[in-house]
Amino acid sequence: AYEIRPRDWSSDVCSSDLELRRALEALERSQQREQLEILVVDCASRDDTSSLMEQFPNVTMQRLPQHFGATKALNIATRTARAEFLLLLSPEVEVPPDLIPQLAERLEAASDSAAVCPLLLDHQGRPVSGHVQPMPNRDSLARACAGGETPSLTIDATQESVAVPYATREALMVRKQFVAGMNYFDERFGEHWADADLAMKIRQAGKKIRLYPALRATRHAGGKTPGGPLNAS
Repeated sequence: AYEIRPRDWSSDVCSSDLELRRALEALERSQQREQLEILVVDCASRDDTSSLMEQFPNVTMQRLPQHFGATKALNIATRTARAEFLLLLSPEVEVPPDLIPQLAERLEAASDSAAVCPLLLDHQGRPVSGHVQPMPNRDSLARACAGGETPSLTIDATQESVAVPYATREALMVRKQFVAGMNYFDERFGEHWADADLAMKIRQAGKKIRLYPALRATRHAGGKTPGGPLNAS
């Protein structure tokens, strides 16, 4: 049996202990839980993450002495990982019990893909904007840095899978071998855009990121705004 390593992270800029609790409770309900190792990297959070972790004895926590940025946190967990597949997961995302095995099955079978992801919906079942995007360019990066909306892609929900140019780290399963081959994430990105760099390297390698519309997870309020386009016709 393969080992899957989903991972979550908590920092003072991206999560609260309530969000983290909900995410971890969902992960603990996962099918094939005995095959999963869950890592939490706490970037010197100012909430109750440390005490919360006492309630999850089967989760490994790595606490940083100060906030070095999300990209460094990604690298710490990714370098620690022993599994073939890594699930990068935002604390705001709640996964259903069957999601992780199904993502792993799809990734294992897709030799042309370096990463796979589910469709993210809000609590009312609407697509979350910004999870999958066109590859960023100078104009879209400038708008995002100025606080503007990031563009979203229209996803055809009738397809078994859709190749997307860029899926954020909110919910993304990637082959560890690929991440190690690019010498892990470039920490010059600090807090943002390391996942865009990953998407660019996947494209340059002639590989794909595939989104599976039938595989879905819930993105709770506190992050991207809902309303991304969905073509279900």
